[in-house]
Amino acid sequence: PTERRVPGGIALVDVSHYQPGLQVFFNNQPVIVVREDNAAIAVVGIPLSLDPSAPAQLMIHSGKRVIDSVSFELSAGHYPTEHLTISDQNKVTPDAESLRRIRAESAEISVLLKNIQYQHINFSAMQLPTKGRRSSSFGRRRFINGQPRKPHSGIDIAAPTGTPVYAPAAGIVTGSGDYFFNGHTLFLDHGQGLVSMFCHLTETLAAPGDEIKQGDLIARVGSSGRVTGPHLHWSLSLNDARIDPELFLAPITVDADGTD
Repeated sequence: PTERRVPGGIALVDVSHYQPGLQVFFNNQPVIVVREDNAAIAVVGIPLSLDPSAPAQLMIHSGKRVIDSVSFELSAGHYPTEHLTISDQNKVTPDAESLRRIRAESAEISVLLKNIQYQHINFSAMQLPTKGRRSSSFGRRRFINGQPRKPHSGIDIAAPTGTPVYAPAAGIVTGSGDYFFNGHTLFLDHGQGLVSMFCHLTETLAAPGDEIKQGDLIARVGSSGRVTGPHLHWSLSLNDARIDPELFLAPITVDADGTD
């Protein structure tokens, strides 16, 4: 992935004291370590909520014992502000029954995004999961009907209902559901703590346990959940931090005539 040491970004940190059998943690979450040119590199997802003014620190464990630490600095993300209008007021200020549902669903989603399965990993360049207009970028500070909400934790791609959604990278489907805010949702685990979440679908075409290859058809765009129109919301979680999916995409090449 492309390194960007900001909240919502990725840090590639040299952990020279790492040896097989040790574990690296950041923000109390295990972090993948890969070998590159005889160096050990921790691939660290940085939570959007992290204070960039404080030094970030990796902890290297042998079992339950901390044997070393590595500090690195962050910069501010400088994400823009976005104002949205939602006609369904209960999706803005949920009633008591909806709040109970939201809490239960949040716990379920949290488990799926924290999952670490070690048998599959694909850190090659990802592909955009659907074609359409980028209607909202990652990290935007959102106001919904004038009320502040959490920053946008994915990218939105506006497309007509029924537009195909393809796997951005190989993985295993670990869950699906119909959630209050996210609508019909599919989870694709790429391995080592890297998980894609696709929201607001009209249809899911893969089931938990399915092994998926990059480019496989897995779902279709819809407008379920809290939306202003049909689109795909794609979140990418790394060591339980929602990070900008753009950092895993292949760079766009532009020809001399300006086309990509």
